[in-house]
Amino acid sequence: PAHSLPYSGNADFGLDDLTLRWQGHGGPSLPHQVIAGYVAEHIYIGALGLSPAAFNITNLNNPLQSVLGSLNEQNIIPSSSWAYLAGASYYSYPRSAFGSLTFGGYDSTRFDNRTNLTLSGGSDQYRPFLLGIESITSGSDVLLSEPIITALDTVTSQIWLPISVCRSFESAFGLVWNETYSLYILDDDQHATLLKRNPSVTFTLSTGNDNSTDRLNITLPYGAFDLLASPPLAGNDTSRYFPLQRAANESQYTLGRTFFQEVYMIADYDHGQVMLFPGVYPDSSVQADIVSICRPNATVCNGIPISQGNQGRSLGGGVIAGIVIGIVAIIGLVGLGIIL
Repeated sequence: PAHSLPYSGNADFGLDDLTLRWQGHGGPSLPHQVIAGYVAEHIYIGALGLSPAAFNITNLNNPLQSVLGSLNEQNIIPSSSWAYLAGASYYSYPRSAFGSLTFGGYDSTRFDNRTNLTLSGGSDQYRPFLLGIESITSGSDVLLSEPIITALDTVTSQIWLPISVCRSFESAFGLVWNETYSLYILDDDQHATLLKRNPSVTFTLSTGNDNSTDRLNITLPYGAFDLLASPPLAGNDTSRYFPLQRAANESQYTLGRTFFQEVYMIADYDHGQVMLFPGVYPDSSVQADIVSICRPNATVCNGIPISQGNQGRSLGGGVIAGIVIGIVAIIGLVGLGIIL
């Protein structure tokens, strides 16, 4: 469709059991989950849909629960919520490079809570998470000076921006657009130059509401953009590329997985809140600190009686508030489950 990214393809749909965590490690198994096997040129990796909404395949009278909807309906998690950080392979030991996905709560060790941005969400089911980008800068280079509205979507790996902004990136970083593969492919000299410069890029984000002055700065190191395109993305070779895409129109402005390497996102559907924080990669010896997000007006959360004044605090006695999955992951915020 015209309002989405140019990914499409036919798929076979079916139902199967889906187990979270490795088999035999005590994770819950959800029966009758919708699985889609795609045959398409642009879908190379799997995606786990995180929307709580049920959906229909054969008719409108037989809605099928999503993964999050099933977990919430069966009271396996304390609320219809999740928290996510993509992971960043450019961090090395002793820092953990793994990503994090928590259902029903969040991991307080994975974000900087001194600053955040709260979004209200959007009405477009294909672009439910909208926000503003006020500016993009790299050192003294201003890459975007006029605010735009963009979507958050980890189904795509790249950052989709106006062509004029892409031109600014080209000038600042010496990028060259490859028409054949529609990628910013880097040769060895370009890559060596950027490694030596080690530039960072700062995104100044807003709610997208003209009446709000809330801002959040997210800085991505060059390592976040230093990626490899494996076959068949750039022909039969593996090439280094800069994960920036030219958007055809404003409906394609998107911050993809590249951006989520440095952003921790909490989506709380029960309370209607979506919050963004700077992501944190702690020392690998640091244990996760899982904090529950309880349903509105809940008196019991994960089997523990609670008062209205302490909702959302860490549960004592070693009780885990949600389901935690350690990943270097690919998570689809909106889509159905996709397998090759």
